[in-house]
Amino acid sequence: MKIFRKVLSAALVATMLFSLTACGKKVVKIDEDDFVDALEDNIEWEEHQQYVYIEDTTVYATNFEDPDDSFDYDADVYISGMDHGETDYSVYCQYIIFDDEDDADEYFANYYEAMAEDNDDASKKYKEGESGYFIDINVEDGFHGVYYAEDMVFELRAYNEESVKAVKTMLKDFDLPTK
Repeated sequence: MKIFRKVLSAALVATMLFSLTACGKKVVKIDEDDFVDALEDNIEWEEHQQYVYIEDTTVYATNFEDPDDSFDYDADVYISGMDHGETDYSVYCQYIIFDDEDDADEYFANYYEAMAEDNDDASKKYKEGESGYFIDINVEDGFHGVYYAEDMVFELRAYNEESVKAVKTMLKDFDLPTK
């Protein structure tokens, strides 16, 4: 009977450990139409008023260590916007679908290295070549998160309490981590 209890206990512990690892949130690609709908529904943004939607363009990025060194990437979709007081929200967003998944990974990895890797206070979860995110918890009265999956990278920043609520609602609707 003691052996049976030990085996049963070990099986229950293993089951519990596997169920806990399954609870971790994974970043999955969000379709651009769903992203636009979320901007319009949660943050009350309208295209051309608060954001632009551009197809087949080039996205430029600066090397944080050497600002004279920059990168350019081909993108299928580029959405960028900033609320300039048109609504009650103060939000910045950038959403990119890259032509190449390796470009998305490189873009996010450079961002991650510059913004999160050496920041002990940043909540982070990323492994090169896989989906990931980082959330900067040092944003006073705001929120800053960058998410990456497949060929998609997007960033959201919120600058006041009301916009933080709207952004976090949007992210929770996509089942993405917010802290």
